Amino acid sequence: MLGLLYYGRLEKEKGFDSLLEAIRILQDKEVAFELFIFGKGSLESELLPLVGTNVHFFGFQPLSRIRQYVENIDYCLMPSEFLETFGLVALNALSRGLPVIGYKKGGLEPFIFSDCNLFVYKGQDTTARLVHCIEKLSQLSDKELQEKKAGYQTAISELLGRYSREGWYQRFLELCKPLCPSDISPRRGNPQKVGV
Repeated sequence: MLGLLYYGRLEKEKGFDSLLEAIRILQDKEVAFELFIFGKGSLESELLPLVGTNVHFFGFQPLSRIRQYVENIDYCLMPSEFLETFGLVALNALSRGLPVIGYKKGGLEPFIFSDCNLFVYKGQDTTARLVHCIEKLSQLSDKELQEKKAGYQTAISELLGRYSREGWYQRFLELCKPLCPSDISPRRGNPQKVGV
């Protein structure tokens, strides 16, 4: 069964209204999926009637609690319809080996793989695209799903390296190169006091 995760604010600007409608459609079609939802927001009251066998709601929880469910999850959902400035939720999901389904735009662009990009799925709106994407993924056998996820791991490792502390440091040095004379190299460790 396809395992899905949503964590964040339960608000329209995060695409949660579209996700709620997609859940209703998928449940009516009896699509095999299991969705774990962590968060809080104004749409919580609309979510509660959908909670049941395949939709689990935990409210706001720390990341340490969410991580306990990762083994049951195949993808993280981020159906945000507005431009995210940085995909912190996506980065956290990727750090646990979970590909992110969402729109490849704004701050999410580096975190969304081509076949997880909602822009490539049929539909006039986010709800229809989510339904199409989840239906397609739910039709994969367990073996096919695991092979697909294994294919993401190299890209995830490269992406996480880029956003690691060392990755940020290297990009900072690259930005500083034009500002520094060529004979100056960056020092590591504690700077020396000079002229005191």
